[in-house]
Amino acid sequence: MKTKLLQGLLIGLVLFVASCQKDGVAPDIKVINKIEINGEKLPLNAAGFVDYSLKSFYGTAPTHKNVDLYTINGSFTTNKTGNLLDINGKTAVYVELNSPNLDYLEPGTYTYINSSEDNGLSNADLNVKYAGKYFISNGYVINSTESPSLLTYSENIGVSSGTVKVSGTKPNFLISYDLVLQNGQTLKGNYAGIFQNL
Repeated sequence: MKTKLLQGLLIGLVLFVASCQKDGVAPDIKVINKIEINGEKLPLNAAGFVDYSLKSFYGTAPTHKNVDLYTINGSFTTNKTGNLLDINGKTAVYVELNSPNLDYLEPGTYTYINSSEDNGLSNADLNVKYAGKYFISNGYVINSTESPSLLTYSENIGVSSGTVKVSGTKPNFLISYDLVLQNGQTLKGNYAGIFQNL
């Protein structure tokens, strides 16, 4: 009897751990649904993604899956077809992620790559710079106390370096930020949950 009970508990534990990993929530990360910018803690309550499908960073064929992620404190304003028009609220973090897996946004660590000088590079140089890389091509944060229309009227501070870790699969992601902004401030934190298709 004890053996069957122990076997049942062991099977239940294995299924629980597998379901946590399947849902994309890494068991070693404490989910806080907040970001911290130079000591100021800002809550996040919603998230969304825009799937731009495929993008080419070198050559003529598609090289990366391109997906924009938003984590916010507020709500999304969309048109009748669900496309993003604006963000109403106080805080928004935006990152444009590029995965070399052309089928989906693959879990992993995405590192910021500055693409501002790409026009002067040869195709061979671009291949070395981007081939097989998981990277952030753009990103910014908005923290506004004045305007609730974050995309329309608020100024953003761009990302200059750092990483974003992604686990899970669309639409259920865990996103962890470790970024440096263009003003020298750091942005850290994470968000886990369902990301709205925008």
